[in-house]
Amino acid sequence: MNDPNPFPKPISSSQSFVSENNFESKESNKEHPVGGRSYQTLTPPNSNENNPVELTATKTINVVEGSSKISFRSQTTSSIRIGSPDTRSPIESLDRRIEQIEINTFGIQESQSNQFSHFIDLPLANKRTRKSNEGKSEFEQQKKSVKTSSDAEEDQQVKLSLKQTVSNSTALERLENLCVRVAQNLKISNEDLQRLISAKGNLNTANLLAVYNERLSARFREEAPITEQEIRDMHSILFSPLLADLSEQEATLPINVINPAPAFVCKSLLNCLESIENRGGYTSSIEEVKEFSLSEPKPEGGVKAIINNNTEEGIPAFLEILRGMGEKGGIVADAYEKYVDDKVQYRTQLQKFPIIESSQLFGGGNVNEVYTLTDEGKPQWIFKPANNFKNNPTICKNEQMASCINYHNQFRVPLTVLIDLGEGAVGSAQLFVPDCVKYGNVQENENFGLDRIHLLDLQKMVILDLLIGNTDRNEGNLLFQRKGDFYRLFAIDHDQCFASSLSRPLLLCYDNLPQLKSSFLPGIADLISSEAEKIYEQKMKSLNAYEGDPYFEEQEEIEVENEQEIEDENEQEMVPCHAIEWMKFVIKESRLALENGETPIQLIRTIKSEWQNRLNFY
Repeated sequence: MNDPNPFPKPISSSQSFVSENNFESKESNKEHPVGGRSYQTLTPPNSNENNPVELTATKTINVVEGSSKISFRSQTTSSIRIGSPDTRSPIESLDRRIEQIEINTFGIQESQSNQFSHFIDLPLANKRTRKSNEGKSEFEQQKKSVKTSSDAEEDQQVKLSLKQTVSNSTALERLENLCVRVAQNLKISNEDLQRLISAKGNLNTANLLAVYNERLSARFREEAPITEQEIRDMHSILFSPLLADLSEQEATLPINVINPAPAFVCKSLLNCLESIENRGGYTSSIEEVKEFSLSEPKPEGGVKAIINNNTEEGIPAFLEILRGMGEKGGIVADAYEKYVDDKVQYRTQLQKFPIIESSQLFGGGNVNEVYTLTDEGKPQWIFKPANNFKNNPTICKNEQMASCINYHNQFRVPLTVLIDLGEGAVGSAQLFVPDCVKYGNVQENENFGLDRIHLLDLQKMVILDLLIGNTDRNEGNLLFQRKGDFYRLFAIDHDQCFASSLSRPLLLCYDNLPQLKSSFLPGIADLISSEAEKIYEQKMKSLNAYEGDPYFEEQEEIEVENEQEIEDENEQEMVPCHAIEWMKFVIKESRLALENGETPIQLIRTIKSEWQNRLNFY
């Protein structure tokens, strides 16, 4: 019910005005921690409109330090006068003046309360100076004012200190609130999050981000596909005001495709997803780019002959020969150059689409559809939709599992995540490796050839391929990136791994490289340690390496004879190429090889021989 009197009664010495901000109940203040402020008037009994009134503003802030909650209180007192009611608008409130006091003293502006009183319009006064002047002549007051100028400086320092205290407290409040959001996003308690942060040091944005990054990196390697909403939630936290600067720095660093910063992953995936949405969704985007691909320039006649009969390096010289053959030769040469220009323009336009069939970008052909997700016209992710791999539904899982067991980031495998692009398009997305050449290019390079492959990279990949039983390590899925005096190795396409193809032999295209005839380097021992073996097994079990393998599914036929049932059961138990069992066997043999001083070539031959024996037996 509204007060019929628009002007509240004058303030008396017994009255206090308290404004409690219930931040939790206001939608717009969700990000602010719970705190409060109170305003109390301290006036003499004979107070009237002409006598000064002392107003005390107190701000209380709750901050978490370790496992304890501490309250900080900042207080200021101001001498003011009460304005005349007949000269002020009824909507001008005491809180407006209090708000100004807070701005001057605390350096912040709180929400205004709904309580109205007379408008107070006298600037802040120095309390000590006012009291020290009471009962003194004007001359004495002037002398005293000179003597107390240091008091004014001291008061200014106190106010600055108060501002800094409240500013620091406010930052801690915001950090505490962000911790609550992070804990909710990670589905852990705030207490557990605080313990994880404490293990790294003090509660600050750097340590909070470090903990959050570790959890996100683990999430990227889980079996459940990442949804668009998850990516949006992660991005919202990573680029919230307190973490934005740190996350932006990490997102703009050179990309580590094996262990990229979560800020980069979230930013890149969100950009790709939003670009697909802007094109009408997954299906619409694919149909649109397929229709555009019909406009791709095709070489014909003389242009086609030039391409088929010359190497790329030899074409410029051949064009000069054509131009020297007269008008007809010049026409063919011009046609070829026009074809090249048209092709460049076509590719420029093609890369503006958010999702493109990879064969259109990089040439070659794929048995199944493989797509490239782009961000601002640059390839970012290689996407393999699960529904396009009907002959082997474990392909996408295998791709991610090869990345998942790379918990130590030692194997040269780009990060691979399972992602849901919407409309049922679930699949694996592997980070694109830029500026690479393939095995054949390295092999043909006389000055910078196969002998320049980074030796430790190569030995690590031997161990990985043997551990996961790779039956398709061909030259096309090894990428080489030149760094200084060496080629750094990256391995892609791990769909035929983890004993998913019992009818195929192990295929390692690099098993005859001369570098593999030298002894194993010391860094290999960590990859086959007891701890590594336990974690490999844990990761493979978490991703259903056994249950998901179609070669190890139990027979579902019910009407079978007892003898046949026993036979099938024994065969099931004796299957040697179970992914986890095979991994354990390889680790045991690898340890023996290191102990006996064997070379990678010798280990490869031992493992291949055992694989083939088992293959022949079954």
